[in-house]
Amino acid sequence: MMTVMQWVAYLSRGSRMLLAGAVMMMIAGPVLGWYQFVWSQRFFNLLASGFQDRLNVVIGFAVGLFAIKMLESALLRFNGYLQESLSLNLNRQIESYQFELIQPTDITQIETPSYQNDLNLLKNNLMKIGQIIQSCITVVKEAGVIVVYAYLVSQYSWLILAVILVLSFPNLLYVWKHARQLDTFFGRISQAQMEAGKVTGFLTLPMALKEMLIFAAKPFFLSKWNRATDRVIQKNKQLMRSEYSWGLLVDLFVPVKYILTQLILIRMLYHHQIQLGDYLAITAAVSPLENALRSMFVSLDRFKYLRLFREKWKGFERKYLSSSTVSYSLNRIDEIREVAVDKLTFVYPDRSLPALNKVSLRLNGKTHLAIIGANGSGKSTLAKIMAGLHQVPEKSVFFNGVPIEKVDRTNLFEKISITSQDFIRYPLSIYENICMKEYASKDDDYLRLIERYPELVPDSLRDDPSQLLGNDFLGAVQVSGGQWQRIAIARGLYKGSDVLILDEATSELDPVAEMEIVRKILADRQGKMTIVVTHNMNLARMTDFVLVLNAGEIEESGAPDALLRQQSKFKHMWDMQGKDDTHAEVRNQDGLQDAI
Repeated sequence: MMTVMQWVAYLSRGSRMLLAGAVMMMIAGPVLGWYQFVWSQRFFNLLASGFQDRLNVVIGFAVGLFAIKMLESALLRFNGYLQESLSLNLNRQIESYQFELIQPTDITQIETPSYQNDLNLLKNNLMKIGQIIQSCITVVKEAGVIVVYAYLVSQYSWLILAVILVLSFPNLLYVWKHARQLDTFFGRISQAQMEAGKVTGFLTLPMALKEMLIFAAKPFFLSKWNRATDRVIQKNKQLMRSEYSWGLLVDLFVPVKYILTQLILIRMLYHHQIQLGDYLAITAAVSPLENALRSMFVSLDRFKYLRLFREKWKGFERKYLSSSTVSYSLNRIDEIREVAVDKLTFVYPDRSLPALNKVSLRLNGKTHLAIIGANGSGKSTLAKIMAGLHQVPEKSVFFNGVPIEKVDRTNLFEKISITSQDFIRYPLSIYENICMKEYASKDDDYLRLIERYPELVPDSLRDDPSQLLGNDFLGAVQVSGGQWQRIAIARGLYKGSDVLILDEATSELDPVAEMEIVRKILADRQGKMTIVVTHNMNLARMTDFVLVLNAGEIEESGAPDALLRQQSKFKHMWDMQGKDDTHAEVRNQDGLQDAI
């Protein structure tokens, strides 16, 4: 975890010129304040002593004060530009750092509600410490202002300076306590905020609006949104009341400071220790001195968020990313020749019943395996485990005889490709969706893939790989669910990996296309491991080996034709599905389709 100075160095990348401007502002602010104090003092002393015979001098001072005020306004505007520009750069750096931090090697703990909540809390702290550079700038700038005005005030009365500093101390205590209070508050409203955000998506996203219309669900979701936002608002009001009470208590010291300061100045004026100009100048200097102290205290508050972030990050890393750091060297795999599972029992976090129970199997690198079973039987879980995506007990999953906990998973993922039923519809171009990289017009692998599998890209879009898909951006084209799934299959094939997992990857395709695509894939992948998770018994029969799961356990396994000759579970499922429904549609003489 980085120190404050390391944070400053990291966040300042790409902002050198802006920081140079901020340094200039740090110097200009106190210097301008000094001149304003001195000129104001002389101006008011001239007015108090009679200026009829020195009118030109008075006008000169007035013009000088006007120029100082104009320069102050210009610098204030320029400082606003610097702060906004810095904020844009810093937010980008913070997001970049967030992506660098979150590099899990498995998804076991990540696919949980607690991950979303903890990530939301971590992001909140991260955004706060993203203001460290601005806080450093503010602290240094305000420190310069404080030094200048404290020196000027002390030239007339150390007592006034002591009153201001001592009675500003409660504000420091309040601000220091405020960081922990806000952190606790955000933890309490995180779930309500996330719920309100999700429901807002349901009320606005096109895919959700479709069901809103069909099921007349808008009133239901509006009521959920109202309840969630009401909880957030009520919690915010509680915080505001608490802040108001404490803030009011702290603010009571402000009039006390003013009264004591004025009493001291009036006493000095009465005893002719200062002139009227001095009185007015010191009174004018007290306000920026107090504001600078308050601003510096608020900026110091940001440094406390660094400690809070460290606390949260340690827990987050331990819970979700601990498997990414090991104390021994990891094995790299050149080619996956064998995958074995030995008496594996796997339980999802926060669940009591195992998703898989004492599962054992061994596959060589040339096997085509089908995993079948009822919904919730553990098919996708086993597929993801064989893809290395889950954290499993030691010595329960092996690649080339090496336990997965001793395998470099980054290297392992280079050898595995998976197309899941819950694939992502990326709002990117066709090429980017398939290749997951920037568009390249001379990509031979892409061209060969499309030539071999033209059915995976819509005919109307095949000639323009740069065409955006979806409905997120202007100029994009939306395609059907089946066409999206074909593109996801192409993404899995483009990688050309040792192991390809099709986890119900053809569920949205029509039966004929489904059979033709899978048959072609299996033919092309002779000599490479392919795992097909499916409910289609015809697809299962096309593989070398069938695994039937039931309630997380292997009920039976074997070659598909051998299982069909027995009174097996696979044969029962085959019979129930109607043996062969790949041609369940025919065209009549009018060119229309009839179901038979």
